Amino acid sequence: MRAWILVLAACGSPAAPPPAAPAPPAPVASNRAEAEPWTPPPRKPREFVVRGPLGAVQSEIRVDEGLPPRRFPGPEALSAKRSDLWHPCVREVVEHRERSVRDLLGDALTAYLVTCDRAAGTVTFGSSDRRTAAKRSYLGISGVVAKTTARLELAVVRHGEVLPERITILAGTTRWTSIGLDPVYDPVAERSVATLPFTRALARVIRTVLDADEAILRFESGAGSEDVVITEDMKQDLRVLAEISDAL
Repeated sequence: MRAWILVLAACGSPAAPPPAAPAPPAPVASNRAEAEPWTPPPRKPREFVVRGPLGAVQSEIRVDEGLPPRRFPGPEALSAKRSDLWHPCVREVVEHRERSVRDLLGDALTAYLVTCDRAAGTVTFGSSDRRTAAKRSYLGISGVVAKTTARLELAVVRHGEVLPERITILAGTTRWTSIGLDPVYDPVAERSVATLPFTRALARVIRTVLDADEAILRFESGAGSEDVVITEDMKQDLRVLAEISDAL
């Protein structure tokens, strides 16, 4: 008896694909805080003082060794900027003087009434007329400043038609009487104006006035006398006059 074994082979049909791999599980969120990378604190700027020519001090600040230094303008540059506020003619007259004198003159002259003569190279200055509106008598300052010379004066202004023959200044134990005055009367302003040279003797008296708690200006004439308190406003003008005198 024969046994027949039949082998059936399928031809032409593709093999079945393998089963797909299962998807990975989703990540689980974590509430744990993550440490941030360490950052060094900013370096505090260091300041160095550098002395330039003629002892001029310049400040230099380094933020980091790898950065170029930052320089600030020296006194001469600051003085140049300061002069931008001055009257142009005042700047031309004082620009050749020593720096400390130049700054004092430039600031002082610009703060007062000035008349400039560029051809002659002079600046004529005087106290402002802010007191004239109140029609008061007062002490002021006046003078003429040139490139190399200066003439300083004390201005004596009296309100009214009575012209003063002289003045007396009383301050503490000091009593000083001027030489005879030669006032000029202005009928429009209803006042007279006289000037006194700012001598060393007068400068000493003015410094006494500045240090005194109370000082009196006495106008004297044949018709009598008139006392006026030297106010802080007047003292400010006198202080400027004394400082200019010291500088020159």
